[in-house]
Amino acid sequence: MKTKKEILNSNNFQYHFNRDIYYNKQSKKIFSTEIIQDNTEDWLVDKIQEKNNTGSWQIYFNGGCTLDMKKELISELNSSS
Repeated sequence: MKTKKEILNSNNFQYHFNRDIYYNKQSKKIFSTEIIQDNTEDWLVDKIQEKNNTGSWQIYFNGGCTLDMKKELISELNSSS
């Protein structure tokens, strides 16, 4: 089984140092490092492979991410290259 970091890297997730998250602009998914650490590799693979039919970002945090924080994070990722 691949490590969590290998799973993220092989699925084109990038690490955002200041936010302590992994994100993929193509799939529009964001994972906090806390939720990655607190779950299994199988859980991570399942969440990465889930279809995102919403057209908006899917954000996976353990909690503590307010609506304003989500908006700020999404705005930042959408405006970066």
